This record gives sequence, C-alpha cells and structure tokens, in this order.
Amino acid sequence: MADKLKLVVSEKRTAPHPALQDALFMYATFSDGVDAIQIRGWSALLSRIEDEVGGDDCEEWLSDMDDWQCDASGDPTLYERRLDEFCVYRVREGATHG
Repeated sequence: MADKLKLVVSEKRTAPHPALQDALFMYATFSDGVDAIQIRGWSALLSRIEDEVGGDDCEEWLSDMDDWQCDASGDPTLYERRLDEFCVYRVREGATHG
C-alpha cells in the first residue's frame, strides 16, 4: 500500500479571542503566485503555520491581538504582521453581501 493516510492529532490550543477558536480561516502564501486553503479552527491554523513558516514562537506572535485588524464589533478578521510571507483572514460565516 504505497498511499497512506496521514493522521495528525494535535492538542486543542486556546485562541486569544473567542471569535478565532473554531473559526474558518483562509490561509494564503505568496511564493510563486498565491496558494490559498481553508483551515478550520485555531489549533489547525497554528499547526499549519508552524509546519510551513517554522519557529516555536509561532503561537506567541499569532496571539498578539495588536497584529490583527478587527471589524466594527471588535472581532479579529485579518492578521497583518507578516503579510509579506502569508495572509490569514477569518471568514465570517453566514454573512451575506448586498
């Protein structure tokens, strides 16, 4: 069996803001163009960024609420600190446009 399913189990980590804990995120990187994926939950987001960007302090700088742009209600929507490397946007589920 050449193809195997890799199961990654990580501990659930607490987000710095309740709106981020179980949120749906768009995570984009900018190497050759733009690659974007959807990620569900704070723990999964941290794991992905730790794998790709590296560094044991990833959770520390992602948890700095001064680096998040917030909407009118104070909920974080866009992580701004490292926009030259990647972008994290919290998708507002159920929001309608028009």
